[in-house]
Parts: sequence; structure tokens; C-alpha cells
Amino acid sequence: MFDNLENLTRLVAVVDHGTLHKAAEHLGLTQPAITRSIKLLERSAAAPLFDRHGRGVHLTPLGERVTEHARSILRECAFARTDVATLRDGESGHLNIAGAPVWMSSILPGAVAQMQRAYPRLTLAMRSLSYTEAIPLLHSGEIDIFCGGFQRQEGLSSFLVRTPIFTSSLTVVARKTHPIHALPGIGAQDLLDCSWLSYQSDVAYLDMIMEMIAAETGKKKQADLHCENMLTALELLRRGDYLSFLPSSFITSSFGAGISAVATQAAKASFQSGMIYRRSLSGSAPFTLLCDLADRQIRALGFHKEA
Repeated sequence: MFDNLENLTRLVAVVDHGTLHKAAEHLGLTQPAITRSIKLLERSAAAPLFDRHGRGVHLTPLGERVTEHARSILRECAFARTDVATLRDGESGHLNIAGAPVWMSSILPGAVAQMQRAYPRLTLAMRSLSYTEAIPLLHSGEIDIFCGGFQRQEGLSSFLVRTPIFTSSLTVVARKTHPIHALPGIGAQDLLDCSWLSYQSDVAYLDMIMEMIAAETGKKKQADLHCENMLTALELLRRGDYLSFLPSSFITSSFGAGISAVATQAAKASFQSGMIYRRSLSGSAPFTLLCDLADRQIRALGFHKEA
């Protein structure tokens, strides 16, 4: 059932547009032509791929799996066409890149700009996504590369590669003029007495440190302020008397001015950060250059490299 790219393209169009009619309009085909392709796929699968209802169609569980494979096959075929064109005409093509905040603000901009100077025919689309948001888009083929922290280590599809590049340590931070910096031997109780800002992206980092502090003091504390945007969170830290528990890479980035680590041994944690990308990119000259340029920037920022 996966050997007919035309049928797979029509399947994905129906899923993306919600109805056979809209898919037909998008592809410039008749609705009966779309219907025939779906019926052929369902015959091959020996089961329905869609539940039909008055307002459109919904994928069955089997249909979801078939569509996932269809997207991967179509994306790999697009890569193959690009690879052939690359050998014939010089490097060209398109890459969809997603990144977590530190990568998007401090690592990728310079690396991408230099890569595109070397390969001016290569087009790129970049967006800021968390790990949780990026994983399903990697599996569906909607993005090619994710750069960021690996807060979890779940299994990936065989066509995806996970490469750790540096270790990001979580640390207690505050503005450089925060009164806590003047305290001797800052302990768990000192941390408990302060106001806290919770930066929430993939994980609520504050929950991690509060569990550690509760283990030492027997007391639980909630955040006084919650924020889901990195730049806003850092600005709030600069302007307020808040503590936060953040990756050290946040304060060593260009946006971390005026914020420093709090000298305490009360809490330590870390996670790996790196790239998850489509295996078919391995060996691609532009991707290899992007990795090299990102590696140089990571070293320049002083991040702790993976062995």
C-alpha cells in the first residue's frame, strides 16, 4: 500500500484538510479521484482508515499509523529528489528547523546565517518550539531538525537520530543585586523564604527544586509568578526580587545580562541538549556545516560539551 506515492499524497491531503472535497480542491482533482485513492488504500490495509460523519472524516487508529508512515515516505522522497538535484546543480533544497529558546537566541542564528552564505540556494524555515511540541512534528516530517534539551529520553522512530552535544546544568538564579547574594552559606531555608518565578516550557523546573527543598525543610512552596516565555522570565528576574531554577545556559546567553547564579549547594540537576534530526540528513554537506558551526558557537559560549 505504500508503493503508490500519488495515493499517499491524497491521503495526507484529506487528513490535513478535513474533508474529501477540500482535499480535492487543494490538489486540483475531482472528489471521486480522491475517494478512489482512499478506497485503494483501505483495501490494501484490509480495514477502514477513516470514520465518516456529516462534517468530514476522522482517522481511525490504524489510519493514524498509516498516515504517519505516509508522511515519512513522502518526506524521504522529497529528500531524495533534493539530493539528486544537489548532485546535479549544486546544494539546494529546504530545511525546517525548530529550536528551544537558548538555541534560537544564542546558537542557531550565527550558524544558520553562515551556512546560508555558503549555500545560498538552500532555503530554511525556523521556529521556536519546546521538546514536547517538536517530537510529534519530527515524527510526522513537518520539521527536519530540533535543537534543544532532551528532558525525556523516549524511543524515536528509526528514521530519527538523537545526538547529545552539551550538558545544561540547572541552577538557582536571581538578579545580581538580589539580597540573597549577601547571605553566608545559603541553604534550603533561605531559598524557601524568597519569592519564586516558575519558567514553564517542557517541564516546570520549579517543581524540581521545590521537591529538593521540601526534602530538606519538610515544607512545600508554590511559585509566586508563572511565565512561559524565556525573554519575559529573564526580564522579570532582572526587575524583581525573584529566584528561579533555570538552565545555566540561559544566564550565559546574550539575554542573561544582569542575572547570576545563587551560590547554594541545596539543589543540582542537569540534562542533555543537542539535536534530533532525520537520518537522511546525515552526510548532507549543508547539515554537516550547520553542525560544525553550532559546535563552534557552543564552545565559544563555554557550555559543557558531551564527551
